[in-house]
Amino acid sequence: MVSSSKPKSNYEVFLSFRGTDIRNTFLGHLYKALHHNGIHTFIDSEELRKGDQTLPALMKAIEESFIAIIVFSKDYASSRWCLEELMKIMECKEQKDLTVLPVFYKVDPREVRQGSKSYGKALAKHESKFGKDSEKVEQWKKALFNAGSLSGWHFNDGCLREREKGGKRERSKGVIDHGGFGSHLVRSTIYPNGLVRFDFSRFGFQENRTKLNRTIDTPN
Repeated sequence: MVSSSKPKSNYEVFLSFRGTDIRNTFLGHLYKALHHNGIHTFIDSEELRKGDQTLPALMKAIEESFIAIIVFSKDYASSRWCLEELMKIMECKEQKDLTVLPVFYKVDPREVRQGSKSYGKALAKHESKFGKDSEKVEQWKKALFNAGSLSGWHFNDGCLREREKGGKRERSKGVIDHGGFGSHLVRSTIYPNGLVRFDFSRFGFQENRTKLNRTIDTPN
């Protein structure tokens, strides 16, 4: 159950993503589906990222959200903003009972965990800027490993292929139950036409909202 001490928020879901990768494709469909179903979602704009004064606002939005959806895409780790968000999300997962749902969009979850391929290149660039032994970069690596080890959705070539749980890959068709979130049930259904339906059931969401049960249809 969500801690009763969690502050009230205008947002139920925080979306963490690299805009240049997916803003006009997968992310657009996901955000519209969330909005259509009345789920208040925080989605920041690249245009707002013009200075460090914006970072505290993002951190506050994460702290006050109930669910964080992290969309790991090819260039996610190249963004310092994304890595700062990720680090805060994983901190809130441990300290504030934030539910974290990773989506691996056209990247293998192992790339995220191990810092390989595009993630390895991005981290190498950060090391060249902040130093090979930078504590900040090490914190980012740890956050990537921990988030990449969570159960989540793996989208590859335009459809949901498999999920990762605890580093083990489970292939499935039809209905997938994503457990391990305490009182939260997340289910995804794969249809022949490529439609993926996410069903979120959440209890203890707000004082005046004891249950959230929304169906999210996300075209690929």
